[in-house]
Amino acid sequence: PMAYFHKTKVGRIISRMTSDVEAVRQGVQEVMFVTLVAGGQMVMAAVFMLWHDVLLFLVVACLAPVLWIVNRTFRDRFSRVTREVQESFSRVTATLAESVAGIRLTQSFVRQSLNAAIFRDLVADHSRYNMAVARTTGTFLPIIEFSSQFFIASLLAIGGYRVLSPKVQMPIGDLVQFFFLAGIFFQPLTVLGNVYSNALTAMAGAERVFNLLDRQPEWSDPPDALNVSIRGRVEFRNLSFGYNPRIPVLQDISLIVEPGQTIALVGHTGSGKSTFINLIAKFYLPTAGELLIDGIDIRKIRSESLHRQMGIIQQHNFIFTGSILENIRIGRPSATDGEIAQAAARLDCLDLFEALPDGLRTEVGERGTGLSLGQRQLVCFVRAMIADPKILILDEATSSVDTMTEARIQKALQNLVKGRTCFVVAHRLSTIRNADMVIVLNKGRIIERGGHLELLRKDGVYANLYREFVRASEAAFEE
Repeated sequence: PMAYFHKTKVGRIISRMTSDVEAVRQGVQEVMFVTLVAGGQMVMAAVFMLWHDVLLFLVVACLAPVLWIVNRTFRDRFSRVTREVQESFSRVTATLAESVAGIRLTQSFVRQSLNAAIFRDLVADHSRYNMAVARTTGTFLPIIEFSSQFFIASLLAIGGYRVLSPKVQMPIGDLVQFFFLAGIFFQPLTVLGNVYSNALTAMAGAERVFNLLDRQPEWSDPPDALNVSIRGRVEFRNLSFGYNPRIPVLQDISLIVEPGQTIALVGHTGSGKSTFINLIAKFYLPTAGELLIDGIDIRKIRSESLHRQMGIIQQHNFIFTGSILENIRIGRPSATDGEIAQAAARLDCLDLFEALPDGLRTEVGERGTGLSLGQRQLVCFVRAMIADPKILILDEATSSVDTMTEARIQKALQNLVKGRTCFVVAHRLSTIRNADMVIVLNKGRIIERGGHLELLRKDGVYANLYREFVRASEAAFEE
């Protein structure tokens, strides 16, 4: 659900899918393979040593409890510092992604030095945890090496005594042969010690990856969810919602919208307009009450089915890397070039695209680099037109379009909204004069509803908002 992406930084998700997955890959590909080979070598050597000389084998077997104690001592510290390394890397990645996305703001407010200092602190923090891993490894490996050398020395002492003792009279060739087997047994210990830290890193990465994969969504479509062909009737029944259940954003909303009607949502910032349309788009589910599409509870409608019949144009739409044609086809992948050109013509913006170097085939960069804000918004208008949605949502859709282009778009929007249930969110009241109904929201409640002229005659909140808009427009014109 959308709530997860609102709460989780992009960099943290990237870190899970890159560094953590890479740690798991190393664990499976390298640690597991090395451990199987080294472990097999030790087992085979132990079997031959036991068959060759039981007493000397018991000396070697005494190494097992020593290794267990060393592993017990270092395991918790290893696990803790490797988790801290992975978590600190997530913070570095998150900050880096945020810094690149906000580079214009950074340069506009001359925050380069401050952002660089924050990033240096995070990298220094990450370095400190890596040093803790290095110190732990640097202590663990010498102890393992010393333990193996100590037992080899013990074997030399006991074996030498048995060779020199007239009572035992062990052939020196047997002792040499046992030492050869002991060398085969002890040699993998150093290898296993080297991969031990990698194994714990892989386990820490796997823990974070599986926490993501096993994360249960706050809600999901029920197994018997319906694929429906909607007409566009939307009904709110005593609906309430809060991103935090204890803090309601919308309260006791009741409203019926018939197919083909245009509803304008008006209110000051924070009144709940965007939340209103997020519920219609089923990005969130109501915490109380019901939201029905064509008389069916939205919970019972398959999300994919609903979204295929819905068009959303936001204030800040996303443009992918690729051509303008490819971005428009997101609305309907099967659309031909001719259909796209026809849709742009219906919106009276085809000439604006044809003026670009390669017309509709013009390549754009990440997030629409190479296009103006207005051109990006026009791409999204055509994308919605080509999708032919039954429900259309315009969330500050013309805020990024200049006045001249907006005049053309307003005329073209009449074609776009015709025959569709349309919800319009706008601070520019000029975009909602032709709405069938205006809904005025304040602190999550509907405080006024009616037509544009009707609400002006009431001289209430909407009339005050309209007068503020007129004064602001006149001031801007005079400037």
